[in-house]
Order: sequence, then structure tokens, then C-alpha cells
Amino acid sequence: MSEQSLTPIASASLPGTLFEQKDYSASIGYNKPKASKPSSETSMYGSFRDSMKAPIHRWFTYPAGYSYKLVEAKIREYGLTTGSWIADPFLGTGTTSVVSKMLGINSLGIEAHPFVIEVAKTKTYFDYEISLLLDELDQLLLISKGLYEGRLDCSNVWPDLIYKCFTSEGLQQLYALRTAILDSNVSLEHKNFFKLALTATLRVVTTAGAGWPYIAPSKYAART
Repeated sequence: MSEQSLTPIASASLPGTLFEQKDYSASIGYNKPKASKPSSETSMYGSFRDSMKAPIHRWFTYPAGYSYKLVEAKIREYGLTTGSWIADPFLGTGTTSVVSKMLGINSLGIEAHPFVIEVAKTKTYFDYEISLLLDELDQLLLISKGLYEGRLDCSNVWPDLIYKCFTSEGLQQLYALRTAILDSNVSLEHKNFFKLALTATLRVVTTAGAGWPYIAPSKYAART
């Protein structure tokens, strides 16, 4: 794979991006890693299960992910502190860099998948203005409601499989939300946040058996 095919966190022209981050743990109520857990718990380090319950990490369920506690364990094991560097050549949705940033440790991450890197970029941006986000959300919902009630045409937009995985009404609502987000004048960081939030809801609202990514919908798992 060539360097040009590797999309870094913040720049498409470099094979990787360096993060020099301050310690955010106090401001976001993050508990720094404590003593090592018993082996019965460390056995879950290769699973995304822990991350599904953790702030920021749970924003997007990633089948190839691992527990954020694994990163914490390695930080303890190697005695990393502010000023240290962590490199992850297969960053995925950013678990390594999120933990590193929370603890004030620098990180370098490389990821080739264009969608996955967008998830990582969104999760590693900590300077969201919550009050502004809420105001923008209200406006987006209002605009999307108007688009939905105006019967925004979403026919022939996606492959046939998409139309089999959602109800006609549900897909109409999703398309209205998507359109409102993409056409909004919010900052790039906030727009990416709303896009990720919308993407994360797809598994919840689909009528197909999509409890976990990459599993094809089936009649057995179909929901009504």
C-alpha cells in the first residue's frame, strides 16, 4: 500500500498525523487507569464490549475494535506519561488516540479507510461547544421536519439493498436529516459530529438484522 493511500487523522497529504495533546481527563471527568485488572477481565481486551459502555468510545460500534482498557493497560505497562508518544499504524475509529488524548499523551495514527478515519477524527476532537451543538440540533431537526413533510424524494438515491433494510417512512426521515446536516452552515467539526450521530442510529432504526456491522440482513433476524 502506498503512502498516498493512507489517510491520516488531519491531513490527506501526509502518511500520518502527530497529536500533541494536553491532559483532558479532569475537564471531561475521565478516570485515569488504575492497577491492572484480574485476568478474567483482561480477557475482554480484544473485544469492543468495554468500549460500547464508555464515553466517546461508544459513539460508533466498530466490529474490528478492541477495548480502550487495553490501551490504558499498555500505558501503565510501559510507564508512558505526558511527553511520551504512542503510534498506531491501524488506528481504526481512534481508540488508541482517544485514550492517549484523555491522558495528555501524544499519539500518531494511520488509517486507510476513508469512513473509519472520519469517525476517528470526530472522536478525537474534544472542543465541542455543547450549548451551541444543542441549538444547532434544534435547528437541524426543525429543517429536517420541513423536508420530511414536504416529501423530499429519496427514490433511486441508493442501491436496492438500502431500500430493503428500512421502511419507506423511516428512510424518508433519515434522508431528510442527512440533507439538513449536509446543507447546514455549522462548523466542519460539528457537522462531522452530527453525521456520525446519524450514522450510529442506522443500526437502531433498520428493520433488518443489523445488530452488528458487516452481517447481512436476514429474514430470521428481521425486526418490525
